[in-house]
Amino acid sequence: MQVLFLLLFAVVVRLIFGTFVSCEPSVQTKTITQVTQKSDSKRNLKASDLKTDVETIREEIRALIRTNRPLAPKFVRLAFHDCIGGCDGCVDMHTEPDNNGLDVPIQALTNIVARWKNDQLSRADIWALAAMVGAEMTQSQQEFRMDYVGRIDCEDTGNVCRDANRNVRPCRFDLGDAREMPGSNLLTHELLDFFSHNFGFTPQEVVALMGAHSIGTASRQNSGFDGPAGWDDTNDVLDVDYYRKLIGPGNSLNDLIDAPNWNQETIRNTGDIPDRVQWRRRKTNNVDIIGLNVDIALCRDMSGRTQASGSVSCRFKNNNRCPHAAATIFLAATYRNNQNLFLRDFESVFKKTIINGYEESDLTEVPLSSPSLSPSSSSTDEPTSSSTDEPTGFPSPFPSIKPSISSVPSISSQPSTIPSESHMPSSQCQDNILQHFFFPWSNGTPGTCITLFRSATQEQIRNRCKFVDLHSLPIKDYCSQTCGMCTSAPSLTRSVSPSDNPTTFPSHRPSKLPSTLPSFIPTIIPSTAPSSLPTIIPSTTPSSLPTTTPSTSPSFLPTITPSISPSGNPSKLPSPKPPTSPISFPTSNPSAVPSLSPTTQFKTSKPSLQCQDNSSTRFVFTWGNKGSCKKLFKNASTIKKIRNRCKIVDENGLIVKDHCTQTCGMCTNAPSLQPSIVCADTKKKFKFRWNQNSKCKNLFKGATQAQINTRCKFVDDGGLAVMKYCSKTCDSCTGCQDKSKKFKFSWNDSENSSCKKLFKTAENIDQINTRCNFMDERGFLVKDYCQFTCDTC
Repeated sequence: MQVLFLLLFAVVVRLIFGTFVSCEPSVQTKTITQVTQKSDSKRNLKASDLKTDVETIREEIRALIRTNRPLAPKFVRLAFHDCIGGCDGCVDMHTEPDNNGLDVPIQALTNIVARWKNDQLSRADIWALAAMVGAEMTQSQQEFRMDYVGRIDCEDTGNVCRDANRNVRPCRFDLGDAREMPGSNLLTHELLDFFSHNFGFTPQEVVALMGAHSIGTASRQNSGFDGPAGWDDTNDVLDVDYYRKLIGPGNSLNDLIDAPNWNQETIRNTGDIPDRVQWRRRKTNNVDIIGLNVDIALCRDMSGRTQASGSVSCRFKNNNRCPHAAATIFLAATYRNNQNLFLRDFESVFKKTIINGYEESDLTEVPLSSPSLSPSSSSTDEPTSSSTDEPTGFPSPFPSIKPSISSVPSISSQPSTIPSESHMPSSQCQDNILQHFFFPWSNGTPGTCITLFRSATQEQIRNRCKFVDLHSLPIKDYCSQTCGMCTSAPSLTRSVSPSDNPTTFPSHRPSKLPSTLPSFIPTIIPSTAPSSLPTIIPSTTPSSLPTTTPSTSPSFLPTITPSISPSGNPSKLPSPKPPTSPISFPTSNPSAVPSLSPTTQFKTSKPSLQCQDNSSTRFVFTWGNKGSCKKLFKNASTIKKIRNRCKIVDENGLIVKDHCTQTCGMCTNAPSLQPSIVCADTKKKFKFRWNQNSKCKNLFKGATQAQINTRCKFVDDGGLAVMKYCSKTCDSCTGCQDKSKKFKFSWNDSENSSCKKLFKTAENIDQINTRCNFMDERGFLVKDYCQFTCDTC
C-alpha cells in the first residue's frame, strides 16, 4: 500500500508540475503563430536540457554517418537547399529537379526528427545540426559547433506553401515553397549576385562556401552530371584540394591562371533530366573528376561566351583562353595552401547559411556552459557577442555589440559618436571587433581591430587604416571608430551654433545662427532674401530674372533666346537657335544649325590624317601568326570575303574593322567634330594589393595588347581607374583637362593652390571627391575648374 501510495503521489505531482510548466509563456517570442507538431517529447527546455539534447542528437547523427559515410555530404547539401530563402525544414521534392536525391538524407533523419522535435527543436534545427556534424566528420582539424536553435518548420508558420507554378498546397517537409536555386551555369558576377541577394554574403564568403564541393559526388540520375569521383582527389574530405584543381601553384596572376587543363563536355541525358555541360580532367589515380561552370567561374570569367545550354565558347587554357575572374581568383588562391584558414572561413559562412531568414535575436543560443546568475564585478577585455541582462559593475574598455536589457546603462569612458534616441547608448559607429583579418605576414593567424592597433602611434594608425587584407577587406571600413570614419548621421537636436562646414543633408529645423557656407542641397522652401553666395547645385528651373553676375558653370537647360555674347563654356544641351557669334570652345556634338562664323580658337597646326588602314596593328588569330591589315586582306578577292573578314575579332579582342578602316569602308567624309587633343599618360601612382607604388609606365611595361586591354580595366585599392590616368596607353583620351585656376583657402595663407597641388596628396577616390566639393574664400568651386580630376567635363 505504501508503494502504491507513493506511486500515486508521484503521478499527481508530475501532473501538477506539468500543468504549471504549460502555463508558462513560451521561451520563443515570435510574431507569427506557431502550430507545433504533437509529440510526446514536446516541452520547454532549460538551458542545461537544451545543451544535453543537442549533444545527444549530435551523437546519434555521428552514429548514422559512421555506418554510412556518404551521408555526411548529403546532410550538408540538404541544409543548404533548405536554407535558400530561409531555413524552414521543408524542400520542394515534387516540382524542383535540383532537389533530386535529398530524399536519402531526409529519410535517414526521419527517426531522429520524430524523437526529438519539440518546442525548442524543430526539424529545420535537426537538419542544420546534421549538416554541421556532416561537415565536421569530413575533416579532423576543427569542431563545427551548432550555435542556435529555434528555426520554425514550414507547416508551423501559419503560412501557405506554393509550387513552381505558384499554386497553393499544404506545407510539408517535402512540399516546401518552390525557390530560386543557384544554377550550375552561373557566371562569376551572377554567382556573387545570387549569394549577395539571397544570403548577404561577401565575395570572400561565397568563395569559401564553394569549397563544399570538395566533398560528395554527382550522379546522373539525380542531377544529370556525371561525376562519380567528385570534384577533387579527396571527395570524402573537406579540404583545399578543390581550389588546387582550379588555381595554379604560383603567386603571380600568370601563375594562378596556369592551372592544369579542364576540357568541356556535354552529358546527354534521357527522361526529364536535361542535357548538362560540365568540365572534366584526369585525377592523379587515373579517375576523372569534374567541375561545373559555376566552379570554373571562380577562376575564369565566361561572360558573353556562354550559351543558354551552358556551352562555353572559350577554353580553360591555351588558345582562346577564357579571361581570368578578377573578382574571385585571388580569393580562391588564399585558400589553396591554407587548410586552417579555409576551415575557419567555411565554418563561419556555413553558420550564417543555416540561420538564413532569421536574426540571431530571434533564435535560442545553444550554451557552451551555464551562464552566471549575476553580473561580473569587473569587465572582460572584449565584449560578449550578445548582451547580458544587467550591466557589469565596471564599464568595459569597448562597447558591447548590443545594449543591455537593463534600464540602467553602464557608464562609458567616452560618449558615443552618434547621439541616442533613447536612454540607451548608441552603438552604430564602432570598431567591429569580431571581424578577422588575414595578411601575408600573419601565417594564417587572424588579426582584429584590437590586435592591429594595439600600441600603435597616430602615424601607424593612419597607415594601418589604409591596409586591405587578403580577402579585400578595407581595414577602415571595419575599424571605423579607430580610423575616424564615423560621420554622416545628423544630431537629433539642434546645435547652439552652426558647424564650420554644412551637413550633407539639410536638417529639419534651422540652426539658431546662419551657416558660413551654403548647403549642398537647397531647402524645400526658398528664403525670403537671396543668399550671399549661390547654391552649389543649380536650380532645376531658371529664375525669372538673370543674376547680376554670370554663373561659373553653364546652366543645365539653355535659355530660350541666344545670348548677345558667347558664354565661356558651352551649355550641356544645344540651343534651339545658333548664337549671334561663335563660342570660344567647340561643342561635343554638332549644332542643329551651323554657327554664323567659324570657331576662333583651337585651330590645328596640321590637317587630320586621311582615313587609312593602321599599318602598325598586328592581329593574333588561332589559325596563324600575327598579321597586318595588308596581309589579312591579301587574298580577299570578293566583297563578301572582305565584309566577313572585317567582322573578325582577334585573340586580343581587336575588331578588324576598327583598325582596317579604309579597306572595311569605315571612313567618313565629315570633318572631326572636335579639334585634335594632346593625349598623354599621367604620373599618377596606383596602389594595388600586389604593388603599392605603380605608375602607368611600370604597369604596362612589356605587356601584350591583350594584357593592356585587361589592365586598362583595373581600378586600384583607392578607387582610381587606370583607364582615366593612363589615357594614351588605354586609348581613352577625352580632351578633358584641369584649368590653371588658383584657389585661396583659409588653411593655406602663404600661397594659392592649383588643381595639381590640391590633389597631389589625394590617394583614393574618396579624398578626390571630398576636395572636388571644396569652395575657396572667393566662392570658386574646385570641381568647376579641376574638371579632369573631378570628372566634371
